Amino acid sequence: MPSHLERTVQVFTQQAATYAGSSVIAAEEARRQFVAFVDPSPGDRVLDVATGPGFLARHFAPLVAEVIGVDVTPAMLRRAEAAAKAQQATNVRFQYGLAESLPFPPASFDICTCGLAFHHFGEPERVLAEMARVTRPGGKIAILDIITAETPVKAAQHNRLEQMRDPSHVRFLPLSELAGMWGRAGLRDLRALTYRTPREQEEWCAISQTPSEVIARIQIELLASLADDTTGLGVHLEGDRLCFEHTFVWIIGTLPDPRKEAPDPTKQAP
Repeated sequence: MPSHLERTVQVFTQQAATYAGSSVIAAEEARRQFVAFVDPSPGDRVLDVATGPGFLARHFAPLVAEVIGVDVTPAMLRRAEAAAKAQQATNVRFQYGLAESLPFPPASFDICTCGLAFHHFGEPERVLAEMARVTRPGGKIAILDIITAETPVKAAQHNRLEQMRDPSHVRFLPLSELAGMWGRAGLRDLRALTYRTPREQEEWCAISQTPSEVIARIQIELLASLADDTTGLGVHLEGDRLCFEHTFVWIIGTLPDPRKEAPDPTKQAP
């Protein structure tokens, strides 16, 4: 039986073209707005974890000194490199790297990001700890992902359907769990922004190249949720199209900087 890492590489190798070519996944304007939300400075070094075809990395490139994107799927890295070359982005490079064991020294980056990948990690808290390790004190950590319902029953049904569609999916987290994770990592000044994006079942399954027999089972379960929203996805019909909504989140926090927080020894308490 393949490991989760092997399964993830297999899935994303298979869907590299459909994933990279999806306008819904690329979401150019949303990615630009996410970069503005992170608010990089011209001298920043940025690490984009699980970069895929480099969507986020390439949006940061014109605004910072350097961007490195890491991923475990060579097919995705090749697409990222080709897209960066077409963009003539000379300050971006891509390399193989495990999110759970990033190949960089501590405090190497000013900003560390991850776009639409946290739900693929078996140990997301470990990934966040690695992102914190390679980010300098005072630096920022930000992710873009889909979240699930706060109601456990709805969240479980939602994630079960996602796993049927894409075997590399582990779990979408509720916002409360993500925020708690950021707090345990010691991140400060937490900010989060959520928004809902319309999806179509056909488009959603086409990206992952889900087999037709699995699509049929997913359709049955989505239709069954029309009456009482058992998935938390707001499933509905638009003509003959089966539609729903994904809730996206941007979440960002800042690593504490002991140098700025240490008391000034030259100042005496009153």
